[in-house]
Amino acid sequence: MRAGPVQDFATELREFHLACGKPSYPRLRDLASRCGAPLSPASISEVLNAKRLPKLEFVLAFVDAALRHVGADEGRRETEARRWRARWRQAHHVPAPRDFDTQLDRVTSARDARGRRWVSARHGCFALYDQDGEVVHIGQADDTLAAALRDHLLGARADVAEVELWPAWWLADTDPARAAAALDRLERAVYQRIMGVPDVDLPPSTRVRVDHADVDVRIARYAEAVARLAFEVTENPADPALRRALAARAAHLSGLASARALDDR
Repeated sequence: MRAGPVQDFATELREFHLACGKPSYPRLRDLASRCGAPLSPASISEVLNAKRLPKLEFVLAFVDAALRHVGADEGRRETEARRWRARWRQAHHVPAPRDFDTQLDRVTSARDARGRRWVSARHGCFALYDQDGEVVHIGQADDTLAAALRDHLLGARADVAEVELWPAWWLADTDPARAAAALDRLERAVYQRIMGVPDVDLPPSTRVRVDHADVDVRIARYAEAVARLAFEVTENPADPALRRALAARAAHLSGLASARALDDR
């Protein structure tokens, strides 16, 4: 009798864990915590022993921590993160967002006047905008802007059309506590600027268009986002915020689809 998706996924994670030197669960927890990712020994044990299918955030934190244990560079960590995202979607029967790699490439290829890739900054803040120019997320990065954007673009619950980046190059050699405080201040300043507060002091930024999709592609992507959010609701049925978010996204999807249908008349 063939093993189910929980057992299959756990087996693959155990094999990956072994290939990375089989670091102890406390070691994985410590490595993940340095990047702000919670990863408890108890949850690792549950997942590796096929007690449940993990959330995507767990998988990415686990994979990244295991690779850091063996000193893997950023390129390998990004490659493995992409592979494990695809494997997670397969296990959960969640469709992959269309053109995700193209979206990410448009952001990662942008460079500043000194030739530096904007996303290569270890620290910084970013904002995601929808097709109407409305902010859907403001966040910060303490590992690299590239890593933070990759995760947020993949998991975005709205149709992201533009990304704006504020790299904090000056924090590269700052100790973690001071860098965290500086990032909090920068994120507040970004929020104030976006909310229209005048005379907010911010470092140079770049705004990159990542999606030029027509309305039919937007509808398809929104449907995929609604599907992912609906799956999160099944995983967290007691979370009213998720249910409200699902209702709002589903209503927006319905509006887009209805408007498109009227255009065809």
